[in-house]
Amino acid sequence: MSGETPFAEAWMERFSRQLLLPGVGGEGQLRLARTEVVVIGAEGVAGAMAAFHLGLAGVRGIILSASDGRTGENSTWPFPAPAAPVSREGEGRPSGDRLAALVAALGARDPEIRIRRFPETAMARAPIGGVAALVLGEGKLPEWLPGATWAAGVPLIGEKTPAGEAGEAPPGPGSENLSAGLRGILLASETLRLLLLPPPQGG
Repeated sequence: MSGETPFAEAWMERFSRQLLLPGVGGEGQLRLARTEVVVIGAEGVAGAMAAFHLGLAGVRGIILSASDGRTGENSTWPFPAPAAPVSREGEGRPSGDRLAALVAALGARDPEIRIRRFPETAMARAPIGGVAALVLGEGKLPEWLPGATWAAGVPLIGEKTPAGEAGEAPPGPGSENLSAGLRGILLASETLRLLLLPPPQGG
């Protein structure tokens, strides 16, 4: 990590409540800080909220992947536009200001967070290794996934099944953003549960 060292005073203060939680503690919090997660569909409310809550929990490596063509203009974006241009490592600037606003919101809460951004068309060849999880904000497997050698064996979080889709109640008026936001929070919770599982013991 570039600056703030794990277990430094500011770091411990930021995550003081989580450090006391069973199943997290210092070891789990440090594991989150050293983890990198890919969020697919970060231009949508569900994907953005998943990324945001992963960052709040202490995941310090987040790769945002967004569709080149769909920017979600019809939904209310939960993050305000940054006051100044945001520069982060990545290829291109998918979804424009929507992702810039998300990146700014994450950086404002943890200056040490590492964020990379890639359009979906670049993900198969993206220089990524050691990813701990792939979060599907839209619940659909991306077409590029079979060509991404780095994705072999990476757990998928949030894939919808036909049975699950059939059982969903139709949204009421004005509930689209609320449903997407809740889905994003649930995606983050499930991802954190996976990341905090104890490592397998060698036999």
